[in-house]
Amino acid sequence: MTVAFKELSGSPTERYGANGIRAHRKVICAWNDRQNLVIELLGDGYEFGGVLRAEYPDNSGLVAMDVSIEPFHPKPDEQGEFTAIDQEINAYTATGQFAQVDIDYELLVDNLYGGGFQRPDIPTPQENTFLTYNMNLGGEFLKISGATMYWEAAAGGVGDPISEHPDVTPSLQISTSEHHLTWHRAIYPPWTAISQIKGCVNQYPFCGYPAETVLFEGSTHRMTFTTFNGAGQTLWAHEMTYMFKEKTHVNFRPFYDPTSEESKQIMGWNHVYRSKPLFEAGWCRVLNHFGRPMYRLADFAALFQYEQPA
Repeated sequence: MTVAFKELSGSPTERYGANGIRAHRKVICAWNDRQNLVIELLGDGYEFGGVLRAEYPDNSGLVAMDVSIEPFHPKPDEQGEFTAIDQEINAYTATGQFAQVDIDYELLVDNLYGGGFQRPDIPTPQENTFLTYNMNLGGEFLKISGATMYWEAAAGGVGDPISEHPDVTPSLQISTSEHHLTWHRAIYPPWTAISQIKGCVNQYPFCGYPAETVLFEGSTHRMTFTTFNGAGQTLWAHEMTYMFKEKTHVNFRPFYDPTSEESKQIMGWNHVYRSKPLFEAGWCRVLNHFGRPMYRLADFAALFQYEQPA
């Protein structure tokens, strides 16, 4: 049922800036209808396959994020003196009593499934949920052997071997990136999949990176308020933030044509740098005695699908 409301004079207000668009609206509705209007604005919690948050008119990227309510020109019912602070509260049941509802709209700039931001290399989450995304840069230094490395001669070309100078240790800076995917309003998080996939690398391309270049480090979790149900009870959902770390090496082979694709092999977490033998120097895949790589491969799509309760 749609709740009848009236927008107040001076509403809406809009703000444009570096973080996008924000909007604020002031409306009034019957006091007894206020929670039903909150449900329309914030959605119904999705427990029974409900709808998403209300969009701002003429801009589907803006959605209702916060709602505050107060009596409008208040005149509470005559209830006498209160004696129980945890049980008694002002009531506004008389005809003509209204609630002022202040609505804040925000632009989901990181939403991967709206406004043209959909990415085919990231799994689609469960219906009636959505993902937001952000990335940070990182890096690490790797000490390597100087056994096959030389100083450049003054006249150009190869000079003295670095191994003759034990006080010198060559190193490589390895650029990395951290990717945080936050899954909003999940009802049944996949706890088993999270436990099993933690510490694994991607079996398939993920976040735009080839297989075996993205490591799943784990997740953080918190409960978030969604809305009220028909009985006026609060509904909660899970907000899961998954943390991934990308490490990609381009293995420029010195004895291949540098313009060929063969000389630009993409290496990831299961590759280790070695200096010898000379003709094989570079990033090489490492296997254990049973032919298995250091990091197990997994399909990250399972992290974004519900685990049904027993």
